[in-house]
Amino acid sequence: MALSLDGQRVLIIGAAGGIGKATVKAFTSANATVIAAGRTLASVEQLAGRFNAMPAAVDFLDNNSIEAFFRDNDRFDHVVIAAGNVRNWRTDPQMTDF
Repeated sequence: MALSLDGQRVLIIGAAGGIGKATVKAFTSANATVIAAGRTLASVEQLAGRFNAMPAAVDFLDNNSIEAFFRDNDRFDHVVIAAGNVRNWRTDPQMTDF
């Protein structure tokens, strides 16, 4: 039986890297609505087009970028962190509002 995520929104942080690309492919294959996030739009646009995902630019090392991204986007059903360099959201005192 194939996995179906119809109607579910998935944010993939670090989509431009190898694990991120494979994750985008897997979730779009399961019919999820995928937002492929990278530090720059250029880093994820081709990937997003290839797998019918939505590209997004957000630097998860920059609090202003994070706040703007979540303010401008609807909720997500799933979040996958495939980035190699993301702050520890549990222990970073600047990240307590998330």
